[in-house]
Amino acid sequence: MTTALHRITTEYIELEDRVRLAGETEDGERLVLWLTRRLLDRLIPHLVAWLEKSAGPQAPANRLYAEARQGFAQDAARAGLRPEPPVPASAASRSWLVGSVDVSLSAASIRLNFKGLAESDQACLDMREAPLRQWLGITHGLYLHAAWPTSAWPDWMGAAGAPTAQHGQLMH
Repeated sequence: MTTALHRITTEYIELEDRVRLAGETEDGERLVLWLTRRLLDRLIPHLVAWLEKSAGPQAPANRLYAEARQGFAQDAARAGLRPEPPVPASAASRSWLVGSVDVSLSAASIRLNFKGLAESDQACLDMREAPLRQWLGITHGLYLHAAWPTSAWPDWMGAAGAPTAQHGQLMH
């Protein structure tokens, strides 16, 4: 059975050289999911493609306009991000390395189903456009902090304002 995450905190953990996603369910259960750069590099293009598609079709000549529009939308989402207390990641939390992520798309939202090696290690996260943009902004900032290559990211992500990812920042 898949556990639905209600709130998350995303952090880069240098010792692990991984991204830790600490999640909380509606009933207060806490999970810790570990994401590798390799997995994120594969996931990001799918999420970005959904955002770009949701903006509507663009003619090739309008690519610069489309990128500017994406950058403005990213800035607006970043401006709407409000700091909240982080989801605590404790040794008592159920924890696993994410081996794959199934992405389910609809016109209004996206669902990420994080899967570990054990069949019981599954958690899902539903996001609409603004929270997805906020999470991507945080994750992009973590890439920069970790000095990971940013080739998986679109140019408009780097052009959109300063990164906001900081230790303990929460997105839900």
